[in-house]
Amino acid sequence: MAAPAVGAGGTVAAAQALVTCRTCQNAVHAECFTRWKRSRTRRAATCVVCRARWRQPRREQEEEPQYMNLAAYMNDGEGDAMQTDGGGFCAG
Repeated sequence: MAAPAVGAGGTVAAAQALVTCRTCQNAVHAECFTRWKRSRTRRAATCVVCRARWRQPRREQEEEPQYMNLAAYMNDGEGDAMQTDGGGFCAG
């Protein structure tokens, strides 16, 4: 379950594992989701996109490769590059 991650300058960095919500089918970085899940303490983990209760993936789905569309975050050469403050749960 890995997809290429785009690094600084639009280059492809090392692959990062993804997990997929079984309700909305959105993929998130496994490491980022783990941090989100830990921050929930006693509350049930939810999808960071649709907020549905997180259901563990089926065994056969764990082996499927996942694709994360990053086209909306690519700098097309016009205007300023996307700025991030480094905060939040996702550092990927």
